Amino acid sequence: MSAKKLTVAITLEGAKALVPGAAPLIGIAQSLYSARGERFLRTIEERLSALEDAEPDPERLASAIAEIQRRVLATPIDQQDRLVNAAVNSAVSRSLAESDRRRFMLMLEYFSELHFRVLEILSVVDDPHGGLADSLRGRVERHTGSIDDQVFSRVWGDLHRERLVAAREPNAMGTPGGMAGKRTEPLADSFLRFVSMPSE
Repeated sequence: MSAKKLTVAITLEGAKALVPGAAPLIGIAQSLYSARGERFLRTIEERLSALEDAEPDPERLASAIAEIQRRVLATPIDQQDRLVNAAVNSAVSRSLAESDRRRFMLMLEYFSELHFRVLEILSVVDDPHGGLADSLRGRVERHTGSIDDQVFSRVWGDLHRERLVAAREPNAMGTPGGMAGKRTEPLADSFLRFVSMPSE
């Protein structure tokens, strides 16, 4: 085991005291939080081990774990994938600027599942209507079903403010096929990679 990988192992072991939270918890809440924290760290360890050629950075890993610990406690085990991937990518990525990494971690803190779903839908070419005119919201709702106006407006506003989508108005109709292409910005593509399983 290399010195860096040994340091990563020590970092993960030390994080066990951090992730379950410092506040005293009782009963089932303590059990749930502990299980979520332990599963989170165990999955990080498994994914780092699978990346045989990667040299994880212990400092960046420790920072990532500290930055998202509250979200880990609030997230059921079966929904932790993006958090795990963010921590792993923080540790192994050499091309991601620290400013972008910190920005992505902040977005992870407050983005809902719908934020991610909208980005995923718009990040690929999608033209099920054969080129008929459509709006970006219409395109999203073909996949998600109807979304409450206020909820959609808030989510879209967040994505536009973070410069993940260029269009200010998602309800405007496009020309035939005009809304069917990839509609996310390069920063959104980087963000989606950041919360996706790292390649071996």
